[in-house]
Amino acid sequence: MDTLPRGLDDTLSRLAALAGENEMLRQELRCAHEASAITARVVIDQFEKAEGLISRYHQARDRLQTILDAATEMAVVACSRDGTIRLFSRGAEHLLGWREGEVIGRLNLLDLLDPHELEERGRHLSDELGRPVAGLAIFDHMVGLGRSDAREWTYRRRDGTTFPVHLSVTALGREDDGEAGLLAVAMDLRPVKETEQRLTAQTAILEAVLDNMDQGISMFDRDLRLVVWNRRFAELLEFPPDLMRPGVMLADLFRHNALRGEYGPGDPETQVAERLDLARTMEPHRFERRRPDGSVLEIRGRPLSDGAGFVTTYTDVTELKQNELRLQRANEELAAVIERLTELDRLKSDFLSTVSHELRTPLTSIRGFVKIVLRDFERAIAPLVEGEGNDRARAKAARIRDNLSVVLSESARLGTLINDVLDLAKIESGRTEWQDRTIKVADLVQEATTAAAGMFAARPEIDFVVEVAPGLPRVRGDAHRGQQVVLNLLSNANKFTDRGRIAVRAARAEGGGVQIAVADTGCGFPAAKAEAVFERFQQVTDGDVLIDKPAGTGLGLAICKEIVEHYGGRIWAESRPGVGSTFTFTLPAATAGHNKHKKTQGESSREHRNRGR
Repeated sequence: MDTLPRGLDDTLSRLAALAGENEMLRQELRCAHEASAITARVVIDQFEKAEGLISRYHQARDRLQTILDAATEMAVVACSRDGTIRLFSRGAEHLLGWREGEVIGRLNLLDLLDPHELEERGRHLSDELGRPVAGLAIFDHMVGLGRSDAREWTYRRRDGTTFPVHLSVTALGREDDGEAGLLAVAMDLRPVKETEQRLTAQTAILEAVLDNMDQGISMFDRDLRLVVWNRRFAELLEFPPDLMRPGVMLADLFRHNALRGEYGPGDPETQVAERLDLARTMEPHRFERRRPDGSVLEIRGRPLSDGAGFVTTYTDVTELKQNELRLQRANEELAAVIERLTELDRLKSDFLSTVSHELRTPLTSIRGFVKIVLRDFERAIAPLVEGEGNDRARAKAARIRDNLSVVLSESARLGTLINDVLDLAKIESGRTEWQDRTIKVADLVQEATTAAAGMFAARPEIDFVVEVAPGLPRVRGDAHRGQQVVLNLLSNANKFTDRGRIAVRAARAEGGGVQIAVADTGCGFPAAKAEAVFERFQQVTDGDVLIDKPAGTGLGLAICKEIVEHYGGRIWAESRPGVGSTFTFTLPAATAGHNKHKKTQGESSREHRNRGR
């Protein structure tokens, strides 16, 4: 192989070396390009992360500002180490009256506080720490220990007024970054103070009420510790003052009672255990305890609704028990008196019935003989006297005729009285035979008014009216007795009405049944005597003088009352002197169970008489 010229060989060697260097340069450039691309990506990622952090920072700052702005009842103030205010929240503006621009960089945190309180707090800390403490150093003691200084302070408003706050001061930032300071968060205590004042006033009222109650009251919690009690509780149970304190155990009070014999003979600890077992059930209870001195306490216990304990009341019922005993004895004596009076009433009724029966026979004979004498006198003697023309004899004959007529009239009235007495006695004794059936009210009223028509036939000055409403329910009863009631009322109205109007009205009663009224325009009587007129042998009088009319039997209205009440009805009178009277009675409508209204014979009378006693 031919050798190259020396010069060419050197050139080729240099070209090979350059080619190697060129390849190395290309490799370095390729690496540099890749490194720059990676660096660019890293820078972009870091930039994006930084933007995200900045965005989140702004969002957090905005949220914090929103929170601060919403807390209108809380003043948030931040200051530098020298106290210059750097942050003043909306709540601070609201509570203190300054605007943010008037405060930041211009006022000191100490300007917001009461100078007298600052001075007092400084003296207290100086004494406690053994060195002078004033100004912002007042807060450094707690803040320097890594804790907040929280207590009640007085803030001053822009207008000079003050109000209480709960102020919490904490460190803000780090000493080495030059941004250190204090963060003061104050909450307005005025609503709390007002609530405390109201609560204190209500508590004082409650305590006054409890201490002035005649009952003893105590409240124990679920652990059987004394929580609340009043003065009367300690007085009634005679507990010593040193035992009356919050938190004393119920067992101690039980033991005190057991040791002094309040629970009677027995082992004190057993007595205490038994009562504690009852108390732990937290169930309502009521019992009476007779104390060794003879007094009686009524004890009532009731658990609280939330199960947090129970309340017990203690009432001295000694006088009540004594009164109950006296009342029981009085009732026994009264029962004996009523029994005796009932027996006397029965004897009286029997006596009146017997006497009336005994009087009826001779009275009938008297009336018969008087009628015979009067008839014979008119037939045999009167014509002779009239014929002689002797005025004196005629006058004597007229007087004899009048006297015999009076005897007949009075014997008739006496007969009516005897019949009324017998009638009333039979009703009261239960010996009346009631002929009950279903009655049309219109028929009852018509038959009664027809029988009474003779009373008003010779009295044109009386306007007699009968009004019966249509469609009235039927009643159950004795038709004869029902007519007797209406007739007695009409007779009574006729007796006391000189002129005017007497009306009988039948209508439907309120609540069912029938109501029948007899109204007149007679002399009337005082309303205070409206009940007395239905008593037996009662006449309406003005003092000792019968009002306007001679005495009747005094039994007609009493009989009406007995009959009406026998059928479960009611009778009453309404009257005004000089205007007139209205006597009204009601009867229940006849139903399938009509007997439920009717009392046993004599029951109504006995009940009424016993009530009168």
